[in-house]
Amino acid sequence: MEKLLIVGAGGLGRMVLEIASDKYDCYFIDDGFDYGYKVCGTEVVGKVKDLKNLRVRFENLVVAIGNNKIRESIALTAKELNYKIPSIISSHAYVSRFCSIGEGSIIFPYACIQNGAKVGNFVVISSLVEIHHDSEMDDFVLVYPNSTIRAFSKVGRCVKIGSNVSIGNNLVISIETVVTDGTILQEVEIIMSNKKQKDQCVLCWTETEYDKETPINQREHYIETVGQLCTACFQKTYESNNFDNEDVIIKIKK
Repeated sequence: MEKLLIVGAGGLGRMVLEIASDKYDCYFIDDGFDYGYKVCGTEVVGKVKDLKNLRVRFENLVVAIGNNKIRESIALTAKELNYKIPSIISSHAYVSRFCSIGEGSIIFPYACIQNGAKVGNFVVISSLVEIHHDSEMDDFVLVYPNSTIRAFSKVGRCVKIGSNVSIGNNLVISIETVVTDGTILQEVEIIMSNKKQKDQCVLCWTETEYDKETPINQREHYIETVGQLCTACFQKTYESNNFDNEDVIIKIKK
């Protein structure tokens, strides 16, 4: 049985242990416990600062920390150290063979990832969450139990979605947004965090040079009825292929 380092021995880490221990010989890293302490019978072998030294003994690692930014920081460090980072997926989750899930993601029991859905890297999907067909979720997202992300929606990087949330079809949730418990978002709403955000290209999701508050008459490559495009997508779509706006709208929906 291969060894697995679980970074974080708190509530999330203990729940990950219950899933991962069916396949891996698990060990914890946690800054809050002494070396050799056992959590749920599993030894704490180090702290985050020990990741480099532990790489000699361990090949596989998963980050079980709910805070998106902390999870991101540790995950990027682990990747630099060339850890293998498997996704931990409960056998009791429904995961379509036609969806995609990035590395280091955690899928808890009775979650549902439908056909054509795209889940990024280091995402945490709690129990009873539904990710509907053709929706997209960027890296380092956290979704609490019993929430639904409906078809063709896009959830940005480091978004935190509370419990009992419903995100309607075709919505865009901007990076680092916090969607509070019980929120119901209807189709065509766009929400964002309070911090100043860069507008994203509607085709490739790349951040553009323009803030979301920048008036459209002060921008380049903004297409009415379509939205903001990055320079590369504008040139490829309009200058090379001579598509009209209706063509681009169809492409976005796909």
